[in-house]
Amino acid sequence: MPQALNINIRKAEKADLEALSTLVLTSFSQFSLFAYLYSPLQRDINVASETLWYWRRRLRLGMLDPASHVIVAEATIDSEEDIPTADEDGDEGGQSRRLLDWAMQKTRERDPQFQLQTVDIGDRQTKTYIVGFAIWNVRDPPDGSPKAATGRPPQSWLEWLEAKYIQTEWKFWKTISPRKDQDPEAFPLYLESEEKLEAMCYSTETVYYLDNVTVDFRFQRRGIGKELIGHGLAEATRLGLKAMTEAGEKGEGLYYKLGFEKVADWEVCDMKFPVMRWTPE
Repeated sequence: MPQALNINIRKAEKADLEALSTLVLTSFSQFSLFAYLYSPLQRDINVASETLWYWRRRLRLGMLDPASHVIVAEATIDSEEDIPTADEDGDEGGQSRRLLDWAMQKTRERDPQFQLQTVDIGDRQTKTYIVGFAIWNVRDPPDGSPKAATGRPPQSWLEWLEAKYIQTEWKFWKTISPRKDQDPEAFPLYLESEEKLEAMCYSTETVYYLDNVTVDFRFQRRGIGKELIGHGLAEATRLGLKAMTEAGEKGEGLYYKLGFEKVADWEVCDMKFPVMRWTPE
């Protein structure tokens, strides 16, 4: 059993974007659906540049949205030598390692998740390492009902301007250059199935939705996902909302342990995933 880490959960910052987008890139092989949707990465690793470009912007939009909460799990590690090379369960076929090596070449052999800031602990200094993140957001029914109050500061005009710029930039590049990192046949089917999922499970009430939870493939089975999900459940309790998500193959058991129940099956691209719901006491 891998040793547990001392994990700190905090709000994501703009300076984290490089680390978080790299985490997304190296996580695809852990989830059969995303491995399928991003199958071009297996044939041409250089199209990963597009994956990083789009995910940096998607993550930044989440940081700028008052109804969204992007959180980071970071661990204190004495040196990069203490970082495991891989976890066999988290990197089937070695695809995650190849993508991380590619990303490190782009950053001149520096691991994008290894942060430069130092932390004083007693009589020694350590460095922080981003080992996971989650995106939670207040998800309303598609009928336009007002979002639940989050108690967070409203978006400033500078944040609004930055978000509009990113959205315009994103739309422009999608119009003139189809993405090469996504399967052109699979993705339309995925988007169609998402619409059906919304109508089936998210059309009647506002929920606190776990949009994405990602853990470094080298740090699996150390309680990181549990910490990220638990943090969101505490926020759902504060907001008085049920929490919902779709579970991947390896994560379904953890959701049951945390008190979720299965409410439906999501059928997408010839795969099936459980839709999970958690109700605050």
